Amino acid sequence: MAEKNIYIDPDEFAKLVVSSESLYTGDLEDTAKQNLTLYLVSKLLAERFNDVESKSFNIDVAKDQDFEMTIGRLQTMAFLQVANRKKK
Repeated sequence: MAEKNIYIDPDEFAKLVVSSESLYTGDLEDTAKQNLTLYLVSKLLAERFNDVESKSFNIDVAKDQDFEMTIGRLQTMAFLQVANRKKK
């Protein structure tokens, strides 16, 4: 498991996507609409990715914590069983 989740800056990602595409259609208004659509879709995609990544990371952390708690309980139970045998 990775120690740190991945985060994509939505604004920077959207700017990068728009700057990497040349969508000039011959009509300035149509070009602006297409670029705006590309920017907004890219930004939403990055936000969704961050949301999914954050939830996945939190689930993995919770699983690790649950595992560690379970191991701790098993160790405590084993210790108590040994201690009880010594008392008898």
